[in-house]
Amino acid sequence: MNAGLLPVKSPRRAKSRLDGPLGSAGRISVAEALYEDALTLVAGCDFLTWWIVSDDEDVLRRAAERGLKTVHDPGQGLNRAVADGVAAATRAGALSVTVVAADLPLARPQDLKDVLDTGATSDVVLVPSDAGGTNVLYLSPPDILDPQFGVHSLGAHMAAADALELRATILSLPTLTLDIDTADDLEEFLDRAEDAGAHTAAAAAHAPRRDR
Repeated sequence: MNAGLLPVKSPRRAKSRLDGPLGSAGRISVAEALYEDALTLVAGCDFLTWWIVSDDEDVLRRAAERGLKTVHDPGQGLNRAVADGVAAATRAGALSVTVVAADLPLARPQDLKDVLDTGATSDVVLVPSDAGGTNVLYLSPPDILDPQFGVHSLGAHMAAADALELRATILSLPTLTLDIDTADDLEEFLDRAEDAGAHTAAAAAHAPRRDR
């Protein structure tokens, strides 16, 4: 069994840098929409067994209603949340885990198939974000590497893999590089919204565009 892991921060507290362009209500609406589109992605990836990790009971409830496995995030940071999810997948017998950021509105099931295909010859697969982070992390076996999410996590994950002499591959996929954190990200998303998840596109439809 290959596991998928989706860590989800409470929409009420997520995406604080969007308060400026969207206001509090708009920011929460976009965060909620990103989660709904992430759940749609998960539903289209039945080649993975999914765990949702969150500090938000409503997020976990909605996941459980869709038949997904859930793990409560104790609120000690993203790396602890991911590690707890990895531990749950490992106990269930997962041969690999694919950690997917919950704010990738352009992501498609085929993208995650490409990650798994790359993982057939790699211990670690990293899909970078535009800002040097890690938007998707594949590990086989799931506990082969401690998660290193944070600023410049792509380099941190590569350094950790090198130190352990693991086979690591960076896989750049245009539909997985864009995550929504800042006004610039939102601007790029709006330019590509016709390719995006329906919920996020609808939530962002009323966001102001900047002059060009």
